[in-house]
Amino acid sequence: PTVHFFAPQYWGWAPWRVSGYAKAVDTALTILPFEPAWFAKTGVNTEHVGHPLLDALTEIPTTKPNDDASDLVLLPGSRASVIDRNLPWMLDRVAPLVKEGARVVVLQDNSRHGDRVRNHILNSKLSGQVEMKTSDLHAHLAAARSAFSVSGTVLLDLLHHRLPTVVIYRLESGLAWLRPRLLNTPYFSSTNLLSGRELIPEFGFTGSGPIAAVESALHIAHCDEDWRRDCIAGLDEAARCLGPAGATRRAARALLRHAQKPT
Repeated sequence: PTVHFFAPQYWGWAPWRVSGYAKAVDTALTILPFEPAWFAKTGVNTEHVGHPLLDALTEIPTTKPNDDASDLVLLPGSRASVIDRNLPWMLDRVAPLVKEGARVVVLQDNSRHGDRVRNHILNSKLSGQVEMKTSDLHAHLAAARSAFSVSGTVLLDLLHHRLPTVVIYRLESGLAWLRPRLLNTPYFSSTNLLSGRELIPEFGFTGSGPIAAVESALHIAHCDEDWRRDCIAGLDEAARCLGPAGATRRAARALLRHAQKPT
């Protein structure tokens, strides 16, 4: 038997590929709560085990922003090309909040791209006003007030700390035509997919993008107490939908059951 951990996200991108996948696997182990229902319509047998990232977060306390927190954390990605495409644009968008007194911190999981990030900061209008930190990601998230992030797995780390977040997906200009042809969901951020609504503002674009709308969303996420309270309540619900830790153990047990079935 062929058991795949974990099911590809065909529900989001290029769903026509699922027909070949259905022929290749006997069972797909799913990690997001809405995936079993989607795959059931395509003929793929599934078993839901939950998200493996939660296993890595079991030793990290769940937090919520303190009332006196002031840090706006920027998460521009972990690959050089993504950082180059996003960080200068993101720094420009947070400039109005810096003028209002927000402290901006660019976070990286490690120091691999430290020089690259520092150069972008130095070449921005916020040179000398923005910090970069490359260690203890979760300690910095736990101390933050809000976040400005590219889309990716890091959104689940932000969810763990119930951080009101503005999300961007900035495509290269030459790929703009792909998005409406491939994207098969109303949202691209995992948080909104879990919520079934636009709980956190998300913006997918090319070029200069919706500058005013993003800056407005950042101001609301960082400053509007009523909006923040509703958002954090929604993040609590999204985290409950994601489910408990233990995905890797459940996946291992599923593999053993399938391996022991008579052929």
